[in-house]
Amino acid sequence: MATPQKGPTPEFALAYREMMLQSFSNEVQTTKKVISAIPENKRDYRPDPHARTAWELAWHLANSDIQFLDGIADLKFSMATPEQKDKPQTVAELVSWYEQNYHRAANRVLGLSPQQLLTPVDFARL
Repeated sequence: MATPQKGPTPEFALAYREMMLQSFSNEVQTTKKVISAIPENKRDYRPDPHARTAWELAWHLANSDIQFLDGIADLKFSMATPEQKDKPQTVAELVSWYEQNYHRAANRVLGLSPQQLLTPVDFARL
């Protein structure tokens, strides 16, 4: 009699990755539409003096998604904000940057083996 496996199987990890990346891809399309709707001449709008501007929020959304995918691919997460040499300067550039970097980062996650996908990542040490 076979011993039952504890935890997710490699097959589960691959199927789950596929499902999550497909869902993420759908969300990326929606996020691009939201970012694209920011008028370039209104990107400094902030609803409250203590709030982020529309531009700051758009960058935060796009960059956080990419950092999250890269964290998965790296098998570790970092709260450090890396220097962005290619940080977009316009709304159109941000949409393009987000699209390109989403594909780059998602492909990194697609390149992970089932064993890598099953690697526990300690979120407590962020």
